[in-house]
Amino acid sequence: VSLLVGPATDQIDRVTLLSAVVLSGAIPSLLMSYFVPSSKAGFFYFFLARICTGIAIGGSFPILFSLSADLFPASQRTFVATSISAATNVGAAVGGMLSGLLGPKYGWRVPFRFVG
Repeated sequence: VSLLVGPATDQIDRVTLLSAVVLSGAIPSLLMSYFVPSSKAGFFYFFLARICTGIAIGGSFPILFSLSADLFPASQRTFVATSISAATNVGAAVGGMLSGLLGPKYGWRVPFRFVG
């Protein structure tokens, strides 16, 4: 996905492209929390929604690094790129903890509504 989105960052407005990529991951998560049945067939839709989320995450990195190169001087780019990478790991850790807290108490769909 990064190989497709990367060249597009030079041709399409980066903020618009980032918004589209983020929405392509958030909307399936939100829809999944409302419409996926709790059955064997529901696993297929859950799997498709998670694929869309993964594609969105993979597509966001080239855009984020390109935006950071545009917005920050060369002396700060290393720090900004490191911060973007660290924020990804922190977000995954916080998301896992929130899912562990919200999921058992309110059901498996609530963390996906929260993210969506």
